[in-house]
Amino acid sequence: MGLTTRVMRAGLFAVLLVVCGCHRGPADIDRGRLLAAPGHPQQWLTTGGDFGKTHYSRLDAIDAASVSRLGFAWAFETDTDRGLEATPIVVDGVMYTSGVAGRAYALDARTGKLIWRFEPRIDPRVHRGSCCDQVNRGVAVWRGRVYVAAFDGVLYALDAASGHVVWRADTIIDHSRGYSSTGAPEIAGGVVVIGNAGGEFDTRGYITAYDLQTGRQAWRFFTTPGDPRKPIEHPDLAIAARTWDPASRWDVGGGGNVWDGMTYDPRLNLLYVATGNGEVYARAQRSPRGGDNLFLSSILAIRPDTGRLAWYYQETPGDQWDYDSDAPILLTSVNIAGKPRDVLMHAPKNGFFYVLDRATGELLSAKPYVPVTWAKGVDPKTGRPIQNPDADYATGPKLVFPSPVGGHVWNPMAFSPRTGLVYLPAIEGGGVIYAKPDPERRAGRINIGAAILLPDTPRDVAALPGPVAA
Repeated sequence: MGLTTRVMRAGLFAVLLVVCGCHRGPADIDRGRLLAAPGHPQQWLTTGGDFGKTHYSRLDAIDAASVSRLGFAWAFETDTDRGLEATPIVVDGVMYTSGVAGRAYALDARTGKLIWRFEPRIDPRVHRGSCCDQVNRGVAVWRGRVYVAAFDGVLYALDAASGHVVWRADTIIDHSRGYSSTGAPEIAGGVVVIGNAGGEFDTRGYITAYDLQTGRQAWRFFTTPGDPRKPIEHPDLAIAARTWDPASRWDVGGGGNVWDGMTYDPRLNLLYVATGNGEVYARAQRSPRGGDNLFLSSILAIRPDTGRLAWYYQETPGDQWDYDSDAPILLTSVNIAGKPRDVLMHAPKNGFFYVLDRATGELLSAKPYVPVTWAKGVDPKTGRPIQNPDADYATGPKLVFPSPVGGHVWNPMAFSPRTGLVYLPAIEGGGVIYAKPDPERRAGRINIGAAILLPDTPRDVAALPGPVAA
């Protein structure tokens, strides 16, 4: 088996590849192969390389002495100047990746030659003014199929050899609202799971699981409760409903969107799901009587066979700073008190770096990785942040750190078992946020009910609007 190093550039993104010649069918990934991924570093089987999405490569031919000899090998043009945020998957010398609005590509990883290209037909009903461009964060590959979610929320299963559609499923529950899909699907046991974007619009978050072979819907889990005047859709929503004011802004949807941030543990058979921010932003308007507003800005552990909740951990109770938790979830094992422990690591927008026991959700550590002023720390006994009352902008505009842009969002982070370190791109900066009085729902449009001033905007807080009525 010969190994060849190549460098590929698409737009502004560069990916280092090592390809091999193997004798398998196209995209032949299964459970055994995924668990054995660390022993076959020439493959990159998930968007994070292995099932834990550690983004760690064990290839060692490139080092400080050899890096100067790397050179340009080939380029593939995606024919767009729009955002590219996907990490390619490489299986047996073939690269599978996605582009704008859910386009998908299969390329020869050695030469860059196009094997096939898939162009979804976007439903004209889809809301085109998404908050952050019509990006797509990748595909999932499993047993000869490539799964990708188009911008309009249609999930496709493609034949890995030809790119032909095997099945399609419309995942959006209401096309009159600002839903879209930008995240990568996640394979979890016998199902493929996808969430939706639109947390700044008039949407209610949820994830949906589909049978890998047929595309039949297996289950759906809403991440926020619905209007209490209507039947509850899922038994686990009873936990969440107790943390919302019955007079909440159900018309706006509530938020909690899962636009990225899912990782599956095949050993524990648990799907970890990161949830989004609240909508509208100010809790005094969203849920007038307060409350934690579960499951906003949380990590959920869900049993993929049934769609039932195993445990949850809320990182930002009652979130009102746009601190969604959709950042990538990393799974690994570390030594704690001299014993190995299977953990989940997460660095959401709120500025704290979390380490949780991934079997139970127990908080093991939560330390700031950027300057934080909205909370004074996280209580290690309760797992709850010690919120700073000076960050509550119900009484007027407030400067908070991190800003609503967050300390870290969708960008990957990596864990090295050799050094024991996590490598994390972060943003250090604050922002001024204030609420607008009595926001009305705008159908299919942005409904945050707040304004945000970042460092390149005026700093005169005294000139901003006064307190908002609760």
